[in-house]
Amino acid sequence: MRFAKRLFVGAGAVLLAATLLVSTVAVLTPRVVRAVTAQLVQNIDSPPRNAWVGTCDFLPTSDSENFCQITVPAGQAVTVQTVTFNGTAVNHKHIIITIDTSVNSQNETWNNQITSVVGDGAEPAGVDQFAASQNLTLYAVGPLDGFTVLISTDGPNYSNANPNYGLAGAIYLIGYTVNVGTPSTN
Repeated sequence: MRFAKRLFVGAGAVLLAATLLVSTVAVLTPRVVRAVTAQLVQNIDSPPRNAWVGTCDFLPTSDSENFCQITVPAGQAVTVQTVTFNGTAVNHKHIIITIDTSVNSQNETWNNQITSVVGDGAEPAGVDQFAASQNLTLYAVGPLDGFTVLISTDGPNYSNANPNYGLAGAIYLIGYTVNVGTPSTN
């Protein structure tokens, strides 16, 4: 009889603990869900980042410099995080990439020298191929600011043997934009 009484008391304690646990979870679960949901709402003080890519295509030139402009959309601030370049030069083993920008009248310049890479033989002799990707941090705010990109060598890029080639290529500035205009009311 004592065994049955102890079993009954033990089962009652387990049942009471289970009821208490289920009640606690039922009360707390909606609060946890509300807390997680609150974190998913957009914070208008820190707008989301939007992917951005600025591109320059440098047409072949026999000069020692080739440049282009990349504009920034109005109401946007751009942060560049990566620069990628591929291109050619004639009889030059180095290209210097220069990126200039100004934010609030303060000029920022990024310079990098890259060395030619071994190509697959698709380019004629004397035409050096280049490819590089670098991390960096540059800022610009549209529409007044933008990026001026310059590629240069230490001399002309012309060869009688290869008149269709010169200092040329494509550059990609990769990063993100944020809205600097009127905050959203969402």
